[in-house]
Amino acid sequence: MSKKSGAMRNYMDCNYETEYLKINMIIAEDTKQTIVKGKVSVPDPKPDVEQILSVEKSARVRRIEVLPDKVVVHGSLNLQIVYVARKPDQSVHSMHHMLTFTTFIDLPGVEPDMDVDVKLEVEDVNVKQRHDCNCDRDFDVVAVIKVDAKATQPEELNVVVKVHDNNAIIESERLKVDHLIGNARKQIMVDEVFRIPDPKPDIEQIINVDAEVTITHKKIIRNKVMFDGEVHLQVLYVARKPDQPVHELHKVIKFSDFVEVPGAGKHMKVEIKTTVESVNVDPVKGNPRRLDAGIVLEVKVNVTDPRTVYVVTDVKDSNCKATKYNLRVDQLVGEASTQVVVESTSAPPDPKPCAEKILECRVEHIDIEKVEVLSDKVVIRGTLEVKVIYVAMKPNQSVHAMHKKMSFRTFVEVPGARKDMDVSVMPMVEFVKAETRGPKVYCEAVIKILVRVTESMDQSVVIALDMSEEPEEEPESPVCKPGDMISYTIKSGDTFYKLAMQYDIPLQDLLDANPNVNPNNLRVGQVINIPCVAKG
Repeated sequence: MSKKSGAMRNYMDCNYETEYLKINMIIAEDTKQTIVKGKVSVPDPKPDVEQILSVEKSARVRRIEVLPDKVVVHGSLNLQIVYVARKPDQSVHSMHHMLTFTTFIDLPGVEPDMDVDVKLEVEDVNVKQRHDCNCDRDFDVVAVIKVDAKATQPEELNVVVKVHDNNAIIESERLKVDHLIGNARKQIMVDEVFRIPDPKPDIEQIINVDAEVTITHKKIIRNKVMFDGEVHLQVLYVARKPDQPVHELHKVIKFSDFVEVPGAGKHMKVEIKTTVESVNVDPVKGNPRRLDAGIVLEVKVNVTDPRTVYVVTDVKDSNCKATKYNLRVDQLVGEASTQVVVESTSAPPDPKPCAEKILECRVEHIDIEKVEVLSDKVVIRGTLEVKVIYVAMKPNQSVHAMHKKMSFRTFVEVPGARKDMDVSVMPMVEFVKAETRGPKVYCEAVIKILVRVTESMDQSVVIALDMSEEPEEEPESPVCKPGDMISYTIKSGDTFYKLAMQYDIPLQDLLDANPNVNPNNLRVGQVINIPCVAKG
C-alpha cells in the first residue's frame, strides 16, 4: 500500500485531519427514588377542612454536596392544597406548605471538584388526615420523588474528522455537541430593606426563611455574560399579637450582575446555575414593619458553542493503526421554541376591594410543573404568578395588590425527541398586561418557552493514527488472574477514567486498588496498581 502525502496534516506518514473539542464528559449518572414524609397543618385563621379538592406539587434542589463517589441532595417539597372548608357555605380555600428533605445518590468515580446536575420530579403524593388526633387541621404527607444526578468534567481532545487514504475503509458518525468556550464562578450579595405589606401584622419573631432564585434574563457580549435575576423570599413569622398567630409573607428582590468569560461571544449558548449559600432576614431595629434581607449567591456560568462534527469512528484496511477514545457526552437531539398566551379574568379575592384603575402588572414567578417527552414532541405544563397593583374602587382610592396564579399547557415540536431523553425547559416573559373589566381584573401574559432535548451518548472515536507498515508480534499479555494486581507506569495524558476504559475494569475497582493515590494529581512516571477482574 502506497503512502499518502500532501494532506493538511501529516503524523508519522499517516495523513489525517483533526478538530479540537472541549466538552463536558459524563463521569457517572444514575436515578433513584426517595420517600419524603411529613406533617402539615391548616394555618390560622383558615377554616377546617371538609374535603381536599386538589394537591399541586413540585420539588426543587436547595443545595447539593459532592463527596467522593456520592452526592448528597438537600431539597424541598412544595404543596399547594385546595380544599372545601367545613363551613355552612362550603367555601373553597387554599394553603401552601413546604417540607424539606435530604437524600443521597451513589455516583462511583465522582470527586468533589466535579460539576453535578441534579433534577427532581414528584412522581406521587398522598395527603391524608392524621389518625393520632381527632381534628380536621392536621395531615400526614407521603411523597415519592425521583432523583436524577449526572456528574461531568471538562475534557480536551482532538478528534479525527478526515483520513487521506483512498485504500482505507473509513467509518464515521455525526456528533452534535456543545464545545465548551469557558466557565466561571462568582459570589454575589443581594440585599434590600423592605416594608411588610398591609394588612400583614407586625413581626414578633422570624421562624423560617426560604429563598429561591430565578434568572430572568441573560445576554452575552464580548468576553462577558450579563444577567438579571430575582430572589423569591418566603418568610414565616410569629405576629406581634396577644395570641401570637403564625403568618407568611413573600418578597421578590431583583438583582443584576455580570461574569467575565474569555472567548464568549454573541450567538453562543450560556447556562447559568445559582445556589443560595446563605440567607438572613432580620427586623430593622426600632421598626417592626421593616425587614433587612441579605442573600449570598454562588453563580456558575457555562458558555458553549454548539457544533456538528463528523468524527471518524474506525479505520480499516489501512497501514495506519487507529488510537481510539471512548466519549460519554450529552448529544443535542434538537431544540425549538414556542409562544403561549395565558389569560385569566377574576375579581380580587375577599376581603380586597374591587379595582378601578391598574397601576402595575408583572410576572413574579414561572413554575414548570410537568414535562413529558412524546415522539418528536415535548408537552409542558406550568403556572405563572402575576402581581397586580391597583387603585381601589373606594372614595379614598387606596392602593392594593393582588396575586393571580394562571395555568398553561403547551407543546413544542422537536424532531427526534423520544421518551427518557433529557429535556431542559427555559421560560421567558415577553409581554404582560392587566386591565379592569367591570368588577373583575383581566390579565394576559405572553411566555416564550425554549426547549432543548439531549441524550447521553457512548461513542468510540478515533483521536490519532500511527504508522505500522509491518505487523508486529503482539507481546504476550501478562498472566493476570482475578484478584491479582499488575503495575502500570503513568504516562502523559493518563487519567483513572481512561485507564479504566483501556483495561475494561470498573472505575471504582481502580480507585479501590490505589487508596493512597490522588486521581486528580497523577504524575508522569508514577506507578499504580491495575486490578485483575473476571471478564464476561
